[in-house]
Amino acid sequence: DWNAAIAFVSRCQNLPASNDQPWASNDAAERGGFVYTPVESKAGEKEVAPGRQTFRSYGSMSYAGLLSFLYAEVDAKDPRVVAAKEWLERNYNIKENPNMGAQGLYYYYHTMAKALAAAGRPTLKTAAGEVDWKNDLAVQILSLQKTDGSWVNEGSNRWMEDDPVLVTCYSLLALEQIYHSL
Repeated sequence: DWNAAIAFVSRCQNLPASNDQPWASNDAAERGGFVYTPVESKAGEKEVAPGRQTFRSYGSMSYAGLLSFLYAEVDAKDPRVVAAKEWLERNYNIKENPNMGAQGLYYYYHTMAKALAAAGRPTLKTAAGEVDWKNDLAVQILSLQKTDGSWVNEGSNRWMEDDPVLVTCYSLLALEQIYHSL
């Protein structure tokens, strides 16, 4: 049931207009981003008003949320898709997983490449100007490759990213998405 899937994804987005969960917030830093599930954010909580908490949005789940909307064929002009793209542009970062630092960094690279390729976005408009995310991300991933050809997250072992087999797979999948979207 696509409507049920879209409702679930909407309940993971910090966007009160389409999310009926009490934590959903229009806080400028969180608006449009995504959390892990409707009841949990791996990035924790944040006070947005006295006595009012919201879940913190973060990079990897925000790209996964955008990708989920794309797969469910939600229109690109839908406010949920627009808000997700705006959050991702405000939080563009290739050095860390926004609001998570090194945690889940290579999964973030993988979801970033997959979502932006699926969205057909050759560039992103950030506060610093237009960026070529494909070039930026490819250079960043390649700069982190080990001499034996593998990748490993030296900054965090959360979600098994200290396993070079897993992290090398994430890296190669991200590079493949970049290559095929050129």
